[in-house]
Amino acid sequence: MKLLLGFVLFCAAVSMLVVAALVQLLISLLPFLVVVAAVLLVVRMRRPRHAAVPVARLPARRPQSGGYHRSPPALAPPRPPGWAPGPAGGWVLLPVWVGPPAPRARPPVIDAEVIEEDRRG
Repeated sequence: MKLLLGFVLFCAAVSMLVVAALVQLLISLLPFLVVVAAVLLVVRMRRPRHAAVPVARLPARRPQSGGYHRSPPALAPPRPPGWAPGPAGGWVLLPVWVGPPAPRARPPVIDAEVIEEDRRG
């Protein structure tokens, strides 16, 4: 429980430090932000406002004989020469090993007595 309380207090302290750093950054950049806002305000005041031009309304399209207008169906690209369809139906198989596991070489066994005898000095 003490560990959880310590973690929560540590996170609170770090978050207060981050907030304090952001406030300090905002205060240091405040004159720059005021100048940028003033420049944008002056530019916006000097730009002439254009009168709203009404959009020309087009007449509604009459429906075709079949109701709504439909675009022609997309056609598949032509097949390459010599192409033949595969067998109908079935699953598409992926190259996955489905047999028994592949044989693995056993790692060499190191005997503790051999290590004790071999003293490299």
